[in-house]
Amino acid sequence: MKAMRKKQFHIPLTAALTAAALLILSFSACSREEESAGLSESAPSSSVSSSNSASSDVSQSVSSEGNGEVLSGGTSSSSSASHESAVDDSYFSDVLFVGDSLTNGLYLYGDIKTADYCYETSATAAGVTNVTPLLSMLASKKYGKIYILLGINEMGSGTSSYIANYEKLIDTVRARQPNAVIVLQTILPTNPAMTWDASIFSVENVQAKNRALAELAQRKGAVLVDTYSAYADGNGMMPADYCRDGVHPHASYYSIWCDYLRAHMVSS
Repeated sequence: MKAMRKKQFHIPLTAALTAAALLILSFSACSREEESAGLSESAPSSSVSSSNSASSDVSQSVSSEGNGEVLSGGTSSSSSASHESAVDDSYFSDVLFVGDSLTNGLYLYGDIKTADYCYETSATAAGVTNVTPLLSMLASKKYGKIYILLGINEMGSGTSSYIANYEKLIDTVRARQPNAVIVLQTILPTNPAMTWDASIFSVENVQAKNRALAELAQRKGAVLVDTYSAYADGNGMMPADYCRDGVHPHASYYSIWCDYLRAHMVSS
């Protein structure tokens, strides 16, 4: 079955996902599974689609006086960011979402239909930096805002290498879209006991990477949107009834993410 978008492009590619292993990825048509509870990180599925052709702990780690801005818990750090009222979906008409299977889920189950999407289910910051689909999308039109969410596939790697690769990705995006606002989304919370390795997907690991991501946003002059806080419970975890595998929200819970983004807009 075809995903519900006006236009969709599928481009074959080979990408290096980690320094230790080379995985062959195929870009194939997305399918909408209405009864699916989540998306498997091991299932190879990637797409480029076009509509027109962490918690307070995280937010406090970035000063509002720096170049980066933090949108978290209803607090914006500068006049160019607003949380006061939800925007309508015309706001997303100049947005490109870049990410992994979580962005795939946002595309499939979210209700933001006016944005463009570029995702690979097993994507990492290192793996998507110079791949053809992303570069093609960046060359296809001028975007006002580029939202990136990556990191869940790098929970087992060091934070320093994750950030170094993410910085290269930001540089790649900015070189091709110099006028776009780059928006980094914090990694969504996990429910460690439901994952295949509770130590890798621990609350502490997610929060450590999100703190580093906040510092990266400030250093690179990007905006940080704390999507982690949209899902985190009092223990910093994804509630068990929100997800099937401890990582991916159930289809009906992607609306939380969409509504959070609507309530935390950034100006182009």
